[in-house]
Amino acid sequence: MYTFFVSLLEIVYLSYMFYYFKTDVDFNIVSPGPYIFNMFFNLVEGQNTKFTDSIIENRKIYLNHYDGGKVKICLFGRYIILLLFVFFIMRHFVLVPKYVTKIILITTLLLSTININAFVYLIPIFLIEVYNLIRQ
Repeated sequence: MYTFFVSLLEIVYLSYMFYYFKTDVDFNIVSPGPYIFNMFFNLVEGQNTKFTDSIIENRKIYLNHYDGGKVKICLFGRYIILLLFVFFIMRHFVLVPKYVTKIILITTLLLSTININAFVYLIPIFLIEVYNLIRQ
């Protein structure tokens, strides 16, 4: 059985990496992800409706990766990681089937590719969780 202590360590690690870890290294430079998302948002911007205007405005707020020696996680990533924290705690109090854990891990993996920095920070968590799934 997965220990509560390991979940707390994962939460502390992710909290530090997503909220406090400052670095000059930016892994997004080598990824096509930001280019693909910019293409998508350029297409949306061309539609020019109230809905697309709100998407473009929120893109600048939520998907802005910080520059310089600051945290390299966008506001969207900082908010969405809280759901993963809730899952890490909830699984100790509610019986969570193995397939739900797999779905959450795959979703987290896919969403983290928006920002390769987040993906790199999540690699240790993925390794721990996959090891735990195999061990069970």
